[in-house]
Amino acid sequence: MKKFLIVVLLLGAGGVFAYKHFFQPEKRACTKLAELCGDKAKDVDQCATDMADMRKSLGDDVVKKFDSCVADAKTCPEGAGCMVGAGMSGVGDAVNQFMKGMGKALNK
Repeated sequence: MKKFLIVVLLLGAGGVFAYKHFFQPEKRACTKLAELCGDKAKDVDQCATDMADMRKSLGDDVVKKFDSCVADAKTCPEGAGCMVGAGMSGVGDAVNQFMKGMGKALNK
């Protein structure tokens, strides 16, 4: 029984590690962007942190757009354009929400 519990714990820890390093959209997209641009591992970590922050402030759609765009990118400039485009679309959505809220407040 102890061996079974140890195996389950190891598999669980391995699953968490794999998710954090391979399956998060931020990490996956930043790793691909680093491959295209020849960046270092610390740049991938910083990019993933930036994208996680962007997810918190602008929503999941921004990161999903970035991930799907970078997956299809063939060059570094194309991948960088994906990052800028995803960020701009998120900012545009935020501005629209701001204007909607402001309009509601002015009507009351």
